[in-house]
Amino acid sequence: MPIDDLTALGQKMREARKNKELTQQELSDLSHVSVKQIANIEKGKMNPSYLILRALAKVHIFYGNLKISLISESRRRLMIYIRKKLIE
Repeated sequence: MPIDDLTALGQKMREARKNKELTQQELSDLSHVSVKQIANIEKGKMNPSYLILRALAKVHIFYGNLKISLISESRRRLMIYIRKKLIE
């Protein structure tokens, strides 16, 4: 893949991850792709394999529908508390 395409892919992946309010660590935990690989893809430094792209795509496609079930109840409560404090 040409360098410009890798950069564009990385930017789109970072944008999609942030839109879903996921950290690289959370995306890693959900996709079983290492944080280092995710970071390198987002920086345009790595040409991801089909298997890596498929694992990441599954998280992005299904995460919105399964958001609450994938995050532990205590984590969800903490996120709600933090969001409320930010709004106040």
